[in-house]
Amino acid sequence: MNNEKQIILDVVGEISGELSPHHPSPTPTTELEVELGLGSLERLELIRRLEKRLGHSIEEQSVFTARYVSDLFGELNERIESRSSTTLHQRILPKLPRHAKSLLEALQYQNEQQGREAAYVLLHQDQEVATPSYAEFLLEARKISAGLQTLGVQPGDKVAIMLPTSVDFFVAFYGILNAGAVAVPLYPPLRLDQFEDFLARQDAILGNCQARVLITLPQFTPVTAVLEGRSSLERITSVKELSRSAPAPVYPAKGDEIALLQYTSGSTGNPKGVPLTHRNLLTNIWAIGEGFGISEGDVMVSWLPLYHDMG
Repeated sequence: MNNEKQIILDVVGEISGELSPHHPSPTPTTELEVELGLGSLERLELIRRLEKRLGHSIEEQSVFTARYVSDLFGELNERIESRSSTTLHQRILPKLPRHAKSLLEALQYQNEQQGREAAYVLLHQDQEVATPSYAEFLLEARKISAGLQTLGVQPGDKVAIMLPTSVDFFVAFYGILNAGAVAVPLYPPLRLDQFEDFLARQDAILGNCQARVLITLPQFTPVTAVLEGRSSLERITSVKELSRSAPAPVYPAKGDEIALLQYTSGSTGNPKGVPLTHRNLLTNIWAIGEGFGISEGDVMVSWLPLYHDMG
């Protein structure tokens, strides 16, 4: 019996023994639920321990549907046969860009190391709607920055984003950074019953940060037209309009440059802006990665809206 099959037997035995010392030692023909008492919760723990011991992911459905211990061997055999497709095409993953001084430098590094690979996967109602590569992501961001520069945006200027979670938000955010400007996320108008409160909040933010440009969607025009008439905004535009420009070079941002101006909710007073530098954001990213034990081969999942401070 090979080492990985023995690991499966050992882990199954551990969990079964924790449930009851009277359970038999597992063999390939032992029934997981009837003889060992491994229900759904126990199988979740089984998956966790196996992935830790084996050093690779386990196909969860096969564990939940397995009747005998030997069925888990079947999942292992399938993995060995398809190993080339489950280890990211056997490519050597680049090291994390710990040397990066800015978000832009980190993105450029990923583009250089694995430009054709997916930068992120965007889902909507469990359906994949976009999977841009690092190269595509960076190219579109560079187009946005060039478009902003044609509007007169200078390094240090504030540019507001009023977009839902979308490809447009990603490229608008990094496009702003690539222009040397500061991104200011705004909530999109999602609830008409709170329209007055929404306007008051966005008006207060725009007045405070003195944003020159707002990137949004054409369908938000009824709202943005009101904001334009009573704020510092000089231009309201869209990702589609900005991306018509030829791509600009990658901006050499420094770690202490402000990348993001995140505003509080304003529930107890006027929203207050919290300036975050590239170094602040990268430090937070590294801390999250270390806290959760994330490595180069892991995939992060988030359902938080990008315009929210936790997103």
